[in-house]
Amino acid sequence: MSRALSAPAKVLLSNSRNLSDAAAFLQSDMSTFGKWCIPGLLPKQGTAAIYGPTGSGKTFFAVHLALSKAAGLPWFGPRMEAGTVVYLVTEDRLGVEARAVAAAKHMGLKLEDTAFEFLTPFAIHVEDWANSLIEVLSEIQIRNGEPIAIVFLDTLGAAFGGRSQDDAAQMTLVADAMQAIAEHFKCVFVVVHHSGKNAAKGMRGSQVLKDRVDAVIELSKTKGDMMRIEVEKQRNGAPGAPLTCRLSYAKVSVGGGRVESTRIVTEVAIAATSPMIARAPAKPVKLARDEKAVFDAMNATPVPLTVRNFDLLTRAALIAAKPRKDGAVRTAISHTKKQLLSKKIIEIDEQADIVRICQKTSELENS
Repeated sequence: MSRALSAPAKVLLSNSRNLSDAAAFLQSDMSTFGKWCIPGLLPKQGTAAIYGPTGSGKTFFAVHLALSKAAGLPWFGPRMEAGTVVYLVTEDRLGVEARAVAAAKHMGLKLEDTAFEFLTPFAIHVEDWANSLIEVLSEIQIRNGEPIAIVFLDTLGAAFGGRSQDDAAQMTLVADAMQAIAEHFKCVFVVVHHSGKNAAKGMRGSQVLKDRVDAVIELSKTKGDMMRIEVEKQRNGAPGAPLTCRLSYAKVSVGGGRVESTRIVTEVAIAATSPMIARAPAKPVKLARDEKAVFDAMNATPVPLTVRNFDLLTRAALIAAKPRKDGAVRTAISHTKKQLLSKKIIEIDEQADIVRICQKTSELENS
């Protein structure tokens, strides 16, 4: 005979799942675990933060990601699944809209066919903020005919409404709201945030934000108009390799026959080197046929490989390059791996279980 349960207990019991059910759920279409919204950067479902110092290009890069997802453009591999992107703008809305329009035209997008919308939200600590936003986002989703894929909040600091970002309790409320929206739409909620006064210590405000979000992406300015993008945290899945991009000028019509300049992100690429490897010499590095086959296969993979997956990829690439017996394949795998490491084409981070490319394609040549 079952016991009578209180209403709260029934709610808790409703999400109970045994190991067999958990395994079945992981393999179902309902599970988002291990799936990407933007490969290597943003999980399909969860929360994330993009941060950097003032002038590092945070909004430019966030807008570029937003447009790429809304249009379903390729991201270091096949085309992504398109979805509705909502950009919550808490400061300089006209500037953000101008950058997005200019970037969309530069990317060759049809503005009327791209499911990208701007919205100015209430201060994030207003009562029932998450539920009110869920209602509005649901209407936007219906209007666009595409599921919500990403919600950006730019910037988190301006959304705080005068509250202290150093207050752990206040930041916990923010993290809860972000998670509630991500869970409702099975999307990713991304805040654009600033570095602290001491940039070496990471994001501004309470540590709660970094602890709670699933992904943290750091932006920094390098030489000239170049930016560097690095994944500082990725809760589930291998983090994407460091990226670089350029801030370029573009024109945007503002009415009255006038044209103004704004800046957009261009030339997004995998970084030439990782922090673990010294910059390659100017003289091109020669690659043998097998090394080139593995290098090309790695370039076609959007995220860094685990050591095991790298071995499997190497085996497949070598067999495709030249049919050979099992013994010869094993020898070729070992030799090719040693050569790629010795030439500093790849690096292996044993602690993180990641294999990365560390060389510009332009600095390589076939032998």
